[in-house]
Amino acid sequence: MNTKVTVIGGGLAGLTAAALLARGGRRVTLYEKSELGGRARTQNESGALFNQGPHALYRAGRAIAVLRELGIEPDGAVPPASGGLAWHGGRLHALPAGPVSLLTTALFTLPEKLEYAALLTRIGALQPAGTVTEWLARDVKHETVRQAIRAFIRVSTYANHDALPAGLALDQLRLALKANVLYLHGGWQRLVDAARAKAIEAGVHLVEHHKHTRLDGETVLAVTPDAARELVPQLRTEHLTPVRAACLDLALDGLPRPRHGFALGIDQPLYFSVHSRVADLGPHPVIQVAKYLAPHERGQDALPQLEALTDAMQPGWRGRVVARRFLPEMTVVHSLPGHRATIDAAPGVHLCGDWVGEEGMLLDCALASAAEAARRILAVPARAAAA
Repeated sequence: MNTKVTVIGGGLAGLTAAALLARGGRRVTLYEKSELGGRARTQNESGALFNQGPHALYRAGRAIAVLRELGIEPDGAVPPASGGLAWHGGRLHALPAGPVSLLTTALFTLPEKLEYAALLTRIGALQPAGTVTEWLARDVKHETVRQAIRAFIRVSTYANHDALPAGLALDQLRLALKANVLYLHGGWQRLVDAARAKAIEAGVHLVEHHKHTRLDGETVLAVTPDAARELVPQLRTEHLTPVRAACLDLALDGLPRPRHGFALGIDQPLYFSVHSRVADLGPHPVIQVAKYLAPHERGQDALPQLEALTDAMQPGWRGRVVARRFLPEMTVVHSLPGHRATIDAAPGVHLCGDWVGEEGMLLDCALASAAEAARRILAVPARAAAA
């Protein structure tokens, strides 16, 4: 039996698949065309640690389970579930995230509060048909309530797509409500470094800054859809539905309003969070602001909206900037659920990443598909022996 496996792509999915395969007895070589980590890399800007847009790890998701299987315990803290603000009509209101904030917020009228409260009591059992847009238009009466539900779905899925299935969107929202998320100390680079260490410990041979273009026997492709199609021309990717965001990352020498740490856009698809209130990201307050982009929307045009929300949350911030970075069209994931590629791309070629398989969303999808690709390869000898 040939025990050699090639992994192409050194993001978290590729590192995970490589480590699991090596632990299973395979001789694994991983090739990465640039630096390990992909979009999980963290950049140091004047001492401030910037993830590539706002990142959160779901505490009840599949990714954290796979990481723990590798012996990696993510080090982070849970952001508060209360005390957030809602940005609506150019004004800030209490974000209705619980009974007290729902009673006190000026975001809703009394009839809207009653409808919203009724929805919250049923959220655990809802399995509506159709897309999010179709469900809300069909079953939710008040426009502001529809907007608020959309806002919570956006923050849990990172997606601003009319095509998002309502049932899958609510599954992701329930995952967030069940156990919240972690903001990671030291940024997501800590996960990359830990996964790299586990891969080396298992015996993986890592080759960075090398674009590997051959399919050598058993292969795992942990790359983008375009890169996978270069290697497997018959692979069909036109059905994929990418998710993008415009991201403004800021480090300030202090917060003008220290208590204003989180806001969600209600009538605009916006997000604001002072991640450093929860996670250790260096000596300066680190703010991450984002707009969830609709398909074909230009991210460059989002900057005025991101700055306007920051003006409302932290007035005077412009004179306190230590570091700043704008990512106008960050790819969050390469496909929504329901539109993804299957794990087996061709004989002996297996895919993994945030656009592969139907389990989970975001990093949960990437690591679930990595674990499944490794499982399928490692299962081959058992099937051959049984035959």
